[in-house]
Amino acid sequence: MIEKIDIAILEFIQQFQCPFLDFMMNVFSLIGEMAFIWIIFTTIYAVVNKQWKPVIILLVSLLINHTICTVFFKNIVKRIRPFKYTSTLISHAWDAPNGYSFPSGHSSSSFCAATVLSGICKSNRVFWYILASCVAFSRIYLNVHYPSDVLCGAIFGIMIGKIISYYFNKKAKEVN
Repeated sequence: MIEKIDIAILEFIQQFQCPFLDFMMNVFSLIGEMAFIWIIFTTIYAVVNKQWKPVIILLVSLLINHTICTVFFKNIVKRIRPFKYTSTLISHAWDAPNGYSFPSGHSSSSFCAATVLSGICKSNRVFWYILASCVAFSRIYLNVHYPSDVLCGAIFGIMIGKIISYYFNKKAKEVN
């Protein structure tokens, strides 16, 4: 049932594919690669505010997120990527991934980072989540993930970001 809905959504989105959107979605996908952009934003924040705790929280969150989502779940679920599953879906990714599809690592790391950064830079919360959403949607648009992969990745990322942030903030309060 979910697979049929996923494929219907992907086929619907595929109607709107064009060179400009292909380029933009590949850029967003690249931005989410290995959480690169999130680490840069957090490092800039740390340098400007002379606070390194946010970098530590982000790195720990991303490491745990990667371990749970990419190492653990992907190798248990072993879901085939949509462009490999059906010939009606073509990957538009510059570098189509080879591994498994569920959950989306780009989505989980982006939403994990957006959650951590939202706790640190509350005034930019909307920006963090819009950027995470763009990275996540790019994975659907490029036909390298099913919508359910992206949704579950986002949920995992938010949960892990909240848990790790809570843990670090609780420990900080206990020390003070």
